[in-house]
Amino acid sequence: MTMINGFCEATGWRNKTCLKYWMAIRGVINPGGKKKVGVYPCSGADVLAFLLTTDAETGYFIDCIAFTDREKGNSVPPAVDRSYYWKHKEAGGNLGGGFSWTVLLQSTGDLAIPLRWELEALGAEDVSIVRIGEGVHRIDFGWSYPGDDYKKTRSIVFFSEVDTRFPLEYPERLKTLLANGIDFYVEKAAKDHYAQYNAPLDWSGRWQQFNSYTVFNPGGIIITTQMPEDSNGFDLIDDGVLREFERNGAKFGVWPAILLKAGAIT
Repeated sequence: MTMINGFCEATGWRNKTCLKYWMAIRGVINPGGKKKVGVYPCSGADVLAFLLTTDAETGYFIDCIAFTDREKGNSVPPAVDRSYYWKHKEAGGNLGGGFSWTVLLQSTGDLAIPLRWELEALGAEDVSIVRIGEGVHRIDFGWSYPGDDYKKTRSIVFFSEVDTRFPLEYPERLKTLLANGIDFYVEKAAKDHYAQYNAPLDWSGRWQQFNSYTVFNPGGIIITTQMPEDSNGFDLIDDGVLREFERNGAKFGVWPAILLKAGAIT
């Protein structure tokens, strides 16, 4: 609770239910912290939910928004400050669940700004953001999962300005990383009314396209709010503690989380 209290003090976040719920998800799917690599299509700057639910050391974030407008010669200050950002993320457009609308993210000036806000609020240390390719940035930082006695060096490789509707057209660099194996697939914004926020779990064959080159490590986990069009190879995880949180209003975005684990359905 120390981290949650500090986070709430830093951001003005009042409803702790979702934060505790996301940490409880980690307790179910990665209690020993041994699973390490996750991918998050339609991520926005949502480091908060990704880290609290997975405890991953490496994340591949994918979003259609520009990571930084400064690279394009723009220097317009953000229209949304830190306090306004957290107020609206907690409310989630009055739908709850802790998420940010696209227009809110764009109003911050670029994704790098709220991403740094989220890392700082979580207590991340030694944050470094480096451009490593066209539309690709690497964010390195140190962070201890709440309750752990040691800090892990973690990284996010952020692929920006990528249309998530077409997994076969993902950058080759990203495809190669996904082919090397992932432990987590995280999806929270797939049903946003913005056209490009239809991620692989949406219908029209996107999930099959994504899986045509992505390798799930043994025991790999899907965290989402909708069932994939083809759940063959995955078991639904049903946990009583999580159900109790959900009965008390906890959400993962707009809806409660659906958790699936690789390995049992044939």
